[in-house]
Order: sequence, then structure tokens, then C-alpha cells
Amino acid sequence: MLVPAFTAQAGLVTVGFTGTVTSIPDPTGVFAGAAVGDTFTGTVVYDTTAAIGTPGSNPAQYLDTGASTPPFASPLGISFTLNGVTIDARYTGGMLATIQNDLASNPAYPDAFLAQASAASPGAGALNPTIDLILVDSTGTALGSTDLPTSLDASWFTDGQLRFSNNTVGNVFDIFTGTIDTTAVAVPEPSSLALLGLGGLAALGLARRRRLAA
Repeated sequence: MLVPAFTAQAGLVTVGFTGTVTSIPDPTGVFAGAAVGDTFTGTVVYDTTAAIGTPGSNPAQYLDTGASTPPFASPLGISFTLNGVTIDARYTGGMLATIQNDLASNPAYPDAFLAQASAASPGAGALNPTIDLILVDSTGTALGSTDLPTSLDASWFTDGQLRFSNNTVGNVFDIFTGTIDTTAVAVPEPSSLALLGLGGLAALGLARRRRLAA
């Protein structure tokens, strides 16, 4: 679950989360001993002054490299810990945030918050790993606009997912996926997450278009 966000400095929103592993093929072996059902924890930090890459669009996409903090500056990015192993962003601050608000083409999950960042390599064979954090709301009440929210709380959403995968061309594979706890508030930190309309990531140079499923 996510803790109530707090602002460490102007523009920055920090959100912690916990979740449960649902799949862990882990071909890199970095999480040796971890299993389905294990708990992971993590943090996402974004800057509400990040530059919008898709003006006037819904969903809207923001590049934290254009935020008020210097490009790639700490503490922007996503990190998580599973089985005692911590994975950090490769380029701290090099993160794409996507906000969807009541998009008619996706009535199943009209509101969504997606953050995506390149991750440090966990081991041999994973040359371009990516962390995806997804929060979606089937009620369409979580978000009021396509602006980056100045605070974020898991209880606004109905489903969540964390995905850690390798995106090297010709060598795409999942390392692990898990559900994010969206059932409670104030503790650190689904059938299908078909996030239609959240494509176009490759056009912004961060990742391939993907369909996310729990």
C-alpha cells in the first residue's frame, strides 16, 4: 500500500508502497530464494514541475528530466526491495509519469497513474531492465485531472501492479511482477490491468509499448 505522500522540497512528492509477488521467473537469479507470495517494498518520487511531453492530451505524459530539480538528480525515480535485494533507478530522475483521467476509450480503468524508469542491471543478461509502477481506478474518482497530483494515496485506486522486466531488443523477459496493496492507508509504503491509451512510451525514448496484465 502507499503511504500518504509528502513533499521533501518544492515540487517533489514521495510515495512508499508495499506489495505481494505474483510471478517471479527471475532468470537473472538476483532474487534467489524469493517466491510467489513474498512481500516487496519500494518508493516512487516524482516532481510536479516535470515537463509535459504531450500537451493537451489524455493520457498526459511527463518527463522528470525536465523538472525543477536538475535532470537525473536524486531522489527522483523508483526503487524497490525484495528478499533483501534493492533495485534502484539506473538514471535517478530519468522517469516517465503518465496520468490518465476518465479516458473514454478505457472505461474499465478510467483513472490511472503510471511511473516508469530504467533500472540498474540486476545481473548478467539484463542489459536494459525497467521498473513499471501502475495504479488504476475502476471507479474513475481517483484523479481530478491529467495534472501530476500534488499528493498520492493508494486508497484512491482499486488496483495496482509493479513489474520488473528486461527490455533489450530481442531479449525481453519478466524478472518479477506483483500486486501493490491498495486496501489501506498510512503504512509504508486484480484480474486485468489493460491500460489502453498508455502506450507511446517508446516515442519518448524510455520503453516499448506494452500491455500490462496482473
